[in-house]
Amino acid sequence: IDKTQWIYQLIMQGEAYFLSRPRRFGKSLLLSTIAAIFEGKRALFQGLWIDKTNYEWTRYPVIRIDFTGKNLENTESLKKRLLFMLQENADRYGIRLENREYDTSFQELIMALCNQYSQKVVILIDEYDNAMIEHITDVTKAVEMREVLKVFYGVIKGSDEYLKFSMLTGVSKFSKVSIFSGLNNLDDITMDQAYGSIVGYSEQEMGRYFDERVKGLVRDGEIGTTEAEIKAKIRKWYNGYQFSKREERVYNPWSVLQCFQKQDFKNYWFESATPTFLINLIKGRAYDITQLDGKQVKDYQFSTYEVENLDILALLVQTGYLTIQHYHRDDELYTLGYPNREVRESFLEALLVGISERHDAGSDIVKLKHYLENGDLESFFKTLRHFFSELS
Repeated sequence: IDKTQWIYQLIMQGEAYFLSRPRRFGKSLLLSTIAAIFEGKRALFQGLWIDKTNYEWTRYPVIRIDFTGKNLENTESLKKRLLFMLQENADRYGIRLENREYDTSFQELIMALCNQYSQKVVILIDEYDNAMIEHITDVTKAVEMREVLKVFYGVIKGSDEYLKFSMLTGVSKFSKVSIFSGLNNLDDITMDQAYGSIVGYSEQEMGRYFDERVKGLVRDGEIGTTEAEIKAKIRKWYNGYQFSKREERVYNPWSVLQCFQKQDFKNYWFESATPTFLINLIKGRAYDITQLDGKQVKDYQFSTYEVENLDILALLVQTGYLTIQHYHRDDELYTLGYPNREVRESFLEALLVGISERHDAGSDIVKLKHYLENGDLESFFKTLRHFFSELS
């Protein structure tokens, strides 16, 4: 899917950006595409939107820092990982780093690349907050991780004159991280109406790029009979994410691609990583989950927050379990809700299992539904009493 129109706009209009999106929503692919553009790899973009513009395809040195999928147990492992990633970048350009501290090595690499290529440097950081998110329920450890990252990202803040472009992606925008508190020109495009579909698939893109895949599901014959029915089912299961005031919804790209590949409708995105830390937070604070769907909030409730004082509602939105359903312009209020069937059913079942501490709790829900449909109230209340008697 050609997203180069949005990338061109980013490159031409600014220099430093932050984007928050849920996991498996295309952030890594976005940064890889940006890297290829700055590395001057025009051949990769033949026929795409940016290839038809006046973009000059100048080659710039690119530093890629990727925390995706890295299990970092403590600050020492984080520092070692930072040094390793910096050395990987240096090796790509034939540079030998003399400094062995993670922050001074970062400065050294930026300066060396500027001198070697006589060009400013591009810095792309994927899942910048992963080391904190991994320890979000252990405040002490999360704060320790934050302090290391604060020093590391402070190098970017102090290197502005040597940077052509920088972009950070992550799930949450934590306060007290220097990149947000000190870099005045960092543009947070998380809720920018111009970039609501920079990742994920819009309805228009689904029609343009996936018609043949939809026809393949129709030919399969087991999960639908017409294209219209299949499209409606995909929409119900995987569409529904809205990231700005604009009424523009996008599909979860991971789930859509898995659906086409597996020829079946399942909870693919949710299964890829159960939100255990969220369940524990909700359970620990006895948070009223009945108020989630339809909750109305103001702008400030989406903004930065602290590791020491997590806002469950903001965290649910940033991680993708809730999304914007509607923006009321007169009242300046956002109505929140579950984005689609996949998230609603999976999240509520995970909550049920987490609260009851029974892995078969989901089967009780199916039984209760069956009893109601058949008017068997005796069995319904017997099952319900049994379920509540086992709640911890």
